[in-house]
Amino acid sequence: MPPRSLPRELTLEVGLDEPEGSDDLRKRVAATLGVAESALPAIALRKRSLDARRGRVRFHLLFEIGAREEPLGGRPPREVSGEPRVIVVGEGPAGLFCAYELARAGVPLLFDARHAAAHNKIIVIDAGRADCAVVTGSFNFTYAAQHRNAENVLILRANPPLCDAYFNNWRRHQLHSQAPARVR
Repeated sequence: MPPRSLPRELTLEVGLDEPEGSDDLRKRVAATLGVAESALPAIALRKRSLDARRGRVRFHLLFEIGAREEPLGGRPPREVSGEPRVIVVGEGPAGLFCAYELARAGVPLLFDARHAAAHNKIIVIDAGRADCAVVTGSFNFTYAAQHRNAENVLILRANPPLCDAYFNNWRRHQLHSQAPARVR
């Protein structure tokens, strides 16, 4: 009989008084999946959230099954170079997290601190070319947006005047944006 295929992710609910050591959690993941602990590939805790609804407090733990080894928190930010092509609007938690993730990928960016938030998501591809595109809509480019939320995305292709209008708006924001401070 061929070996059973395991899911890529598993969510466990853990009470405050339940053991949370890595060995205990590995045993619990194996038991939940119905496999021997020795047959379980590497697992990594990817998300830990607190649920205090309905008069009880529980942790929701999301594990990646068959995870590759990464340092805690993922790979560190890299040195970036080149002309910034991304503007992060707002320096609140969401903007800082976005900037951190882009830095980990080595993407140069600017901060637009003049505006507290951006309620529009816009990607301009190849402005100035006949085959340019604008991607916009409510889609947040997250797992929840892709799998659970009612989101929309609109891709407008081969409309240079429209692409130029969106790109010129980006340029106006670029004029008052600044590079992030270097943190060591």
